[in-house]
Amino acid sequence: MFCCTKCCIEEHKNCKELTDIKDVISSIKSSNSMLEIDNSLRELNEILKRIQKNRAGNLTSLKLNRQKIEREIQIARHTMNEHFNRLETELLKELQTIENAKEKKISKILASVERKEKEIDELQISLVIIKQHASDLQTFLVSKQIENELMDTDSLLQSMQYNNELSDVIICLKTDDLIKRVNGNISRFGEIVVQTSQSYMSLVREKMQQTQAKVAVVTKGNNDHQYETIKNKEDKIE
Repeated sequence: MFCCTKCCIEEHKNCKELTDIKDVISSIKSSNSMLEIDNSLRELNEILKRIQKNRAGNLTSLKLNRQKIEREIQIARHTMNEHFNRLETELLKELQTIENAKEKKISKILASVERKEKEIDELQISLVIIKQHASDLQTFLVSKQIENELMDTDSLLQSMQYNNELSDVIICLKTDDLIKRVNGNISRFGEIVVQTSQSYMSLVREKMQQTQAKVAVVTKGNNDHQYETIKNKEDKIE
């Protein structure tokens, strides 16, 4: 306990273990306590600087993480776009192939009908001429020829109808069920996951570490002593 000189003489002259405060403060600047305080301040200052550097580094890494995620999203989107572009190209190519095939078939039928129409027009003209200038025998023979041509034309028309060549051709798109479910099933592009890593930065001053080490040694010594005591008791029982 510390006390001033006046108090030591007047009020605590019978008290023991009192130290004059003058004796204490006379060498305070070079004392071990001041040295420890100075060291502690320097250590705490270094610890705070390490914390600042650590947190500033984490801010930088957060920015780098964001940039990395943005690149990953862009790559994933680009990959998806390329895949859908390829599917689109293949489907459009298939569409063009089917249209060309159906167009060719319809054009062939149309050309055949146009030829028959021209033949019918010519027969009509021939029939008019025959009625005006041909003999009865010539008219009879030509009429039979025209009847045969008409029968051939009827057969052609029946064949077209039987083969569904006169049915309208309609092309349409049947979307895959998976594509239909994309908007409903894919509600998110991904998920941002927050993780933490263990920090191994020491925030304990050297003096505190020494104190903790001493406590650990004492605790360990007590445990060993208890172990020996228990062992001795067991030996006596045997």
